[in-house]
Amino acid sequence: MSNATSALRLSGVTKRYGDFTAVAQLSLNVEAGTIYGILGPNGAGKTTMLRNLAGILEPTVGAIRLGGVRLEKLRKYLARYIGYLPQDYGLPGDLTAREYLDYYALLYGLPAERRNERVEKLLQEVGLGERANEKIGDYSGGMKQRVAVARTLLRLPPVIIVDEPTVGLDPRERIRFRNLLSRLSDGRIVLFSTHVVEDVEVACERVIVMASGRIVFDGPPAELSRIAEGRAWIAFLLPGEEKDLPAGAQIIDEVPQAGGASMTRILSHERPHPDATADPPSLQDGYLWLVGQAEIV
Repeated sequence: MSNATSALRLSGVTKRYGDFTAVAQLSLNVEAGTIYGILGPNGAGKTTMLRNLAGILEPTVGAIRLGGVRLEKLRKYLARYIGYLPQDYGLPGDLTAREYLDYYALLYGLPAERRNERVEKLLQEVGLGERANEKIGDYSGGMKQRVAVARTLLRLPPVIIVDEPTVGLDPRERIRFRNLLSRLSDGRIVLFSTHVVEDVEVACERVIVMASGRIVFDGPPAELSRIAEGRAWIAFLLPGEEKDLPAGAQIIDEVPQAGGASMTRILSHERPHPDATADPPSLQDGYLWLVGQAEIV
């Protein structure tokens, strides 16, 4: 199975735990060479979907195919094709990055003649070449994450799945990580979940929005922004006026002004205040509008 021919297909995937349905009727086509950002609030089902895609969980109903082959038929060899980085990846603080990656390369059965070359190349690729002999326990959160990414890439998998990769990272490390994902996407499938809209806006060619265990949007970021067209408003509200907003209106942001009023950004299907003015929609507006409507339903 080559990188070029690999594609992930979800068909009606549902995962239940007793009476609780974590995700329902997920259908999705994921192609190589594109970064897919998965947005959704906590509890939306993002992690459950990714764990199904990675073969860690099995769907209660539905099918997942990689390169046209059902995942269960590939299970014995799945680690060769899919690299999965969970939220809690766990790293030993008493090993250096080089020692850690060399251990996993040996564990994965990489031939001895290629092992050192692969480890060194990955250390350089994730920006740790000059600090590879320092203990992992002395690394920053972003550096530890880069070690975990390097481990995920040891087998050069055609599919890379990462769950909430930018949580806890400072702005510089988030930018570095987004750039790393961009480099990795060449010829590969890259999916990452996040609740940070900026990460998707900057790094992704395609965005998937999940709410209440379902996919409520799948398309390019610009299309997600257009969903909030005509629904984004700016109004200067005095204390207490928010109670008079139309049903279903969402307050997105408030900036206190002189005189006691607040410059308030509002999502609403109609003009929310007599003095409200329309504002160009953003990616965040489209995302919040979709999630808000899904929660109402």
